[in-house]
Amino acid sequence: MLNFLQRLHIATKLWLLIGVFSLVGVADNLTEMALVNQRLHVEKEAQLRHLVEVAHTALQSYERAARDGRLSQEGARRQAAEAVRQLHYGSLEYFWIHDLSQPVPAMVMHPTVPALEGQPLTDARFDRGTSMRSGQQGNYQPLAGRNLFVAMNQAIATTGDGFVTYDWPKPIAAGGVTEKLYPKLSYVKRFEPWGWVVGSGIYIDDLEAEYWRDARLRLFKAGLWLTLLGILIWFILRTVVQPLRAFQATIDGLRADPRKTLELPAAQPGELGQLSVSFVRLVEDLRRSRNELTLSIDRLRQTARAFASMKEGILITDAGGRILSINPAFTRLSGYEPEDVVGKTTALLRSEAHDDAFYAEMWARLLASGQWTGQVSNRTKSGDVRQQWVTILAARDRSGAVRCYVGLYWEADEAESGDNPGTTAA
Repeated sequence: MLNFLQRLHIATKLWLLIGVFSLVGVADNLTEMALVNQRLHVEKEAQLRHLVEVAHTALQSYERAARDGRLSQEGARRQAAEAVRQLHYGSLEYFWIHDLSQPVPAMVMHPTVPALEGQPLTDARFDRGTSMRSGQQGNYQPLAGRNLFVAMNQAIATTGDGFVTYDWPKPIAAGGVTEKLYPKLSYVKRFEPWGWVVGSGIYIDDLEAEYWRDARLRLFKAGLWLTLLGILIWFILRTVVQPLRAFQATIDGLRADPRKTLELPAAQPGELGQLSVSFVRLVEDLRRSRNELTLSIDRLRQTARAFASMKEGILITDAGGRILSINPAFTRLSGYEPEDVVGKTTALLRSEAHDDAFYAEMWARLLASGQWTGQVSNRTKSGDVRQQWVTILAARDRSGAVRCYVGLYWEADEAESGDNPGTTAA
């Protein structure tokens, strides 16, 4: 794949890049459209669930009145059904009640088709279920034309509520219904005390219409954007390829003789001309930097030799106290090799001679002044405890932040003469 791309001309690569971005944009738009459709569907579910719960609450109030003796059981059921019959929302939306009869439920109350009441719902026109879901979470399961009321009772069997989708004609304002079937979403909830199921349904074909309306708008915007981008790329390519070839000739001249004085090709337009000038200046700067780098490398080598040859032990940590490097003198003092300590904290040197207060005071002075000197009892790799003089210096950057800490270690008896060997080393 990489070899294939390398063989392509720059214009082809640019057009290919546009194509890739176009595909990514289309995929992103399709994903966004699916998410929008899902969000709209979830909003419809929530709206329908809240409405049915209002009717369910009404049933509870009548059942409570029957339990309290304020109504007879029969009277409470009759009044509850009539109360739900009067509930409407939207323009023509309503609630119905059916029971849990097996194998097919019977209608208890239907406000628009009272003839169904008391009848088993076995008519073939009810065999239009398309999917169902138990409860309020999970995926919808296909029904393939199952009796929608049977499906509703199956949906609530374990969770007490559920959703069922089906195809149904729409009522006409002048009377009757349409011949065409439209997708409808229903929510049903079991009313356990009386073995009833209360439900309602709303048409969701508007969701599909809104989905395709949004899709057409997105595709139109994407097509317009891609057309304009293609025209822009075409003009850009005309002004890029020729200057790039001239710039390539400049680079080829440098490759042929890196020490020659570079001359800019004539008639270099716009930013590419500026790029060519900047490139030539960069080459001259690199030539100077190469000489300076050679001198810096020599100085670093000298510093490294001094670091390795100092008789004082040197330990360098990062700002968090993790050890970055030690010199050979530190190894002689402590017995630790670099691989023993690099990446670890200085806590491995602690002995039981000092308490936490000692180290807290040491760090407080170090953070306040950037330097601390004192005598410390450190533990070596072999477990021995040695008295050592330690000077710790905080190295800061230009902003004042600590970049690292440098510790200098020497045996306490070396300072008995009164000359502090760490002073010169620091």
